[in-house]
Amino acid sequence: MDEKTEIIYNENCPVCRFEINHYKKYVTKNNLPITFIDLNKVNLDQWNLTQDYAAKKLYAFKAGEKFEGIEAFSVLWSEMPKYRVLAVLVKFPILNLLSKSTYNLVLAPIIYRMHLKREAKRKNNTNVKD
Repeated sequence: MDEKTEIIYNENCPVCRFEINHYKKYVTKNNLPITFIDLNKVNLDQWNLTQDYAAKKLYAFKAGEKFEGIEAFSVLWSEMPKYRVLAVLVKFPILNLLSKSTYNLVLAPIIYRMHLKREAKRKNNTNVKD
């Protein structure tokens, strides 16, 4: 673990927040070189991401490389001893295909649609106050 891993996630998403907060506690307790970055509080230009694009999946950056979706989870898990077995498992061909398909075709789109609804509601509430 020679370079810090950066994880870009959506703190405004209850599902994302719940999972990442779990990882944050583990990372803090074990003093691991992982930084969690809320996409809503930073300029994402340095990672070549837009806020909308970053809200679609989990992103990890390590050693100058960008990882998204299951690969991002795998990078994160490989840095945490308790979760390394998951990082190994999702690399097996059939499990890799299954996990990518489930994440990319089912979970990520559902979570992203929920994000869009929350953002629309937030915008409508802001416009009403104006």
